[in-house]
Amino acid sequence: MIRSVCIGCSAVVEANEDAAGTALICARCGGIIQVPEAAPTGRASASVKPTQSRSADRRAQYVLGSMYGLFVLCLPFALLHSKDGSPLCLCLFAVNLILGTASGFLFLAGMHTPDYLTDWLRMPFTRLRALGLLLPLTVLGLAVAVHIYSP
Repeated sequence: MIRSVCIGCSAVVEANEDAAGTALICARCGGIIQVPEAAPTGRASASVKPTQSRSADRRAQYVLGSMYGLFVLCLPFALLHSKDGSPLCLCLFAVNLILGTASGFLFLAGMHTPDYLTDWLRMPFTRLRALGLLLPLTVLGLAVAVHIYSP
């Protein structure tokens, strides 16, 4: 039996060794529980685990950080020239709309916790995490769209 812990509610779940490397749905909160691979005993496996966990969280931090950073960087310049409609302003608004749309896609996908998204970002998605990390950028993207297309 392999013991796994739910990230959302900290429930401990025991899974068969056949389920190693798969994802289970928590019966208590509905979150995804990643069942780890059955690790061989010894010091080699203990030294590999911390490195994998540190690098696993980095991709999500880089992706989400760059999305928020680009949005915050482009928005003031776009708003400064929003009245004259210069090409730079329109390009920066387009960047903000694309980032808002991408975060909306990730938000809606994160609400259903698909495996391809959690594997690509290397971040276990819970509904609360998707709500807290992606909804603000989605709302900001919607506000930019309203600002651009309002008379």
